[in-house]
Formats: sequence, C-alpha cells, structure tokens
Amino acid sequence: RQKITLRMKMREVLTAAERAGTVGVSLDSLMPLPPFVLLDVVLLFLALLELLKSGAIHATQDEFCGAIRVYAVPP
Repeated sequence: RQKITLRMKMREVLTAAERAGTVGVSLDSLMPLPPFVLLDVVLLFLALLELLKSGAIHATQDEFCGAIRVYAVPP
C-alpha cells in the first residue's frame, strides 16, 4: 500500500478540478474505488475542506441530494 499525505491528496483534487475546467469534477469521481480503506475517504474529505478553506476550489450542489461538483478557482 502506497503512503499518501494530505498535501498529495490536495494536489490530486486540485489537479482534477483544474483539468475539468468550467464543467467541474463530480465528487463521485474523486471517491476512491472499492475496495478502499476508510482512511482514503477521510483523507479526501480533509483535502476538500482544506482546499475550500484556502479558496482554491468551490463546490456546488444544484438540488437536494444531488450530485456535488468541485471547481478550481482561478488564481
């Protein structure tokens, strides 16, 4: 199992959002594929929270229980 840090996961999420451009990237596509360890999911959400807090990304949800999309904020 490869060791991954929070900083590495943040870079992965930000890169995916930047590549997606104005379409954004879905939260589902960022989730780890099964079988996964709970730590993988926790690390993803911590990365999302840190990126949101820093203003590097923003997330939207158009409808109740709808898909969540993540967008990169231009520098």
